[in-house]
Amino acid sequence: MCTTIKKFKKALKLAGPHLKFRTKAGLQISLEKCHEDLDAYIQLTDDLLYEKILHPSSDHPDLLEAQKILIAIEKREIPKLIAEIESIGKNVK
Repeated sequence: MCTTIKKFKKALKLAGPHLKFRTKAGLQISLEKCHEDLDAYIQLTDDLLYEKILHPSSDHPDLLEAQKILIAIEKREIPKLIAEIESIGKNVK
């Protein structure tokens, strides 16, 4: 899997519990629970998620780490992949 995608997924996992979205009932739910509420789910756009992570409303360490990851991706500060080897489950002699 592409390094950038892995980093972006890590940023979402870190930030997810701290990103809140409003339901139709007025409740605040986290990113992980948005799939349970259509009104919260339709708020999930790439731009909104990106902005909420880049400009967090909290100084929680997970949000700050997620922010650092996105900034590094924007600046293309990602390690270069030289080779990727996948094991096929057989011993090679």
